[in-house]
Amino acid sequence: MKNYINTKQYTNNTSNKKRGGGITTKSVNTKIEEYKKNLNLFVNRINRTFFEDYKRPKTNISQNTKGITINIELPEIDKKNIHLHIDESKVDIYANKKIKRIKKRRDIIETKISFKGFHRTITLPTGIDINKADAQWKNNNLSIKMPFKKIKKIQIR
Repeated sequence: MKNYINTKQYTNNTSNKKRGGGITTKSVNTKIEEYKKNLNLFVNRINRTFFEDYKRPKTNISQNTKGITINIELPEIDKKNIHLHIDESKVDIYANKKIKRIKKRRDIIETKISFKGFHRTITLPTGIDINKADAQWKNNNLSIKMPFKKIKKIQIR
């Protein structure tokens, strides 16, 4: 049976270091750094390929004494593809878009259909009057306004 491991390579012999043979801490660290670099490149490529369509749109949430206003930029999304669900504690915003690409080459017609999607849940503070909530769509911006409930003052007798 042939021995594939060169035992001279693993000794701490100074002559080995002069010839560049043997395992050194520097060579191990270099291999680890190369592995980390390749792994990061792979993970970034996977993220770009699978998750680039699921980026969160710009959202601005502001609160004043009258209520809360939520502004969301949804470029390339139609109004009919946006769905809102509001309850006492949260607002759920859903938006989706179907993308159809057709390429025609000679006798071949290639069709690709993909979907972009977005979902965001925003927690609301207590005291919001959801019956008076209002949503407006203008220039690919969704604006949701929700006033606070009126506080009834009671006189103490």
